[in-house]
Amino acid sequence: MREEYRKIVSGINKNKIVSFDVFDTLLIRGCTNPTDIFYYIETNYAFPGYAKRRIVAEKKARKNLKEVTLRDIYEQDEELVPFLEIEKLTEKENIRLNSEIYELYQYALKNAKSVIITTDIYFDKQFMIDLLYENGVKGFADIFVSCEYRATKKEGELFDILMSSLEIGKDDLIHIGDNPISDYQSPQKRSIKSFCIKKCEDIFLNHYDYRIKNTNTWTGSVFVKLCAIRNRMDYDNYWHKLGFELMGPVCFGYSSWIKKKIEELNAKDISVCFVARDGYLLKKTFEYLWGGANETKYVYAPRNVNSAFEKKELSDEEVREYRQYLESLNLSDTIVIIDSRTQSFSSQKLFTKFLNTRIIGLYYINSVDNPELEYYSYHPDRNNPILSWNMMEYFLSAPTPSILKVIKGEPVYAESDIVEQQRQKAFHDVEKGVLEFAEWAKKWHVSEDIPEKVITDWVNNFLMHPCAEDKVAFKEVKFANDALSQNYVNLNPFFEKPKSIGEYKETLLRKLVLHPRVYGIARQIYRKLRR
Repeated sequence: MREEYRKIVSGINKNKIVSFDVFDTLLIRGCTNPTDIFYYIETNYAFPGYAKRRIVAEKKARKNLKEVTLRDIYEQDEELVPFLEIEKLTEKENIRLNSEIYELYQYALKNAKSVIITTDIYFDKQFMIDLLYENGVKGFADIFVSCEYRATKKEGELFDILMSSLEIGKDDLIHIGDNPISDYQSPQKRSIKSFCIKKCEDIFLNHYDYRIKNTNTWTGSVFVKLCAIRNRMDYDNYWHKLGFELMGPVCFGYSSWIKKKIEELNAKDISVCFVARDGYLLKKTFEYLWGGANETKYVYAPRNVNSAFEKKELSDEEVREYRQYLESLNLSDTIVIIDSRTQSFSSQKLFTKFLNTRIIGLYYINSVDNPELEYYSYHPDRNNPILSWNMMEYFLSAPTPSILKVIKGEPVYAESDIVEQQRQKAFHDVEKGVLEFAEWAKKWHVSEDIPEKVITDWVNNFLMHPCAEDKVAFKEVKFANDALSQNYVNLNPFFEKPKSIGEYKETLLRKLVLHPRVYGIARQIYRKLRR
């Protein structure tokens, strides 16, 4: 039990009756703001404007009543009425048990305390009982719901009602909740002992306040809430934390899109091929989330092999070796090639040259176009990219050195130096965090339809607002920006707000140089000059 809850335990020991709030106390929503649920309904049920109308309807209902029921709210707008039951269903779908506070709840019951529920909410009493039971909260003696009495905790009248109903005095009761006014100040004014717990998202956003910008969409709100809940527990190290909080949403969002595109192909027999090295972590995420839906393979298609083939620098033996490798994979008539960013479609081109079958490329972003190939990109807007794709590649690349060639079906790796070994060590911690995020997203039934802009905003928000811990961790990180991983440069992915004209010019130049489109053109020019 957390140290901050020791005082609450002491208070429970000294009182006969323990009152618990519900939302953000015993139970928590899978989003940062209660009204986010309305935007979720608006999107899922294709009712444009529902969220704003639902908010306005509640304001109208509260003008004439001390406390309102859900029906009072929906009666303000007849077109909303069919969504009354949908709202209740959606709330249930997005509610989970708050294990930390439930531990206090169980402590009270085990110590023969009479436990009651006291909540300000527009849902009826039976709905609240069902909600608590479905999440394992049982054993309470009574429940007091504000809309049933037209009286609230905030005004204090609900506390008067419960004390009268239970025939108890103020010295017999302790109340626990999350609202500083309703759950702390109001009972205190009546000399009722009370404790105000901090919401996990408030604690998280107090330290990572820039994440508030990510809560303006349903998915962003859910991501912040999951990170906030997880942040209450210890991580193994910084990279484990970064894996969960940064790369977890990236891999989950991209993998969800991959699944969707594969389903849209509607092919009976399909081979899903994740290309080494960037496809390693994506394959693991995809398999964890949807393993069994499609057979997946981790394939070797090195850029330098494609380049050598195009220049006719591969020997007949090397060509035969690679052809035999592809044949050994037993690929289907329809092949999906999955990579992160592409600047020349090298993997897809290589497969196309050796295989007489339909080959579709799926990419996070393509820096160039090729009308001769069939491909799709998760990121459609090259003008608004992730600010540091080098960072993305650094964490997506498999924990192995670069692949030089393939012999007898096995990759031949470049030499692994100390820098590469450090990257591999960090990768395993990042991988742990990513798969843990996937597990949580699955547990919380996070939507698989995640707009790429949400992911771009999520990553860029991090890159624009690094904290001291981020700067220290990335200070010694080096990235190899060539195919054979021999040319190391400092990764330094951050783009903080410039403090001077000089810094502004430098930041602008870095953004320009690292822009995928510009980088791709520069790379093509460099290759031509080398010939």
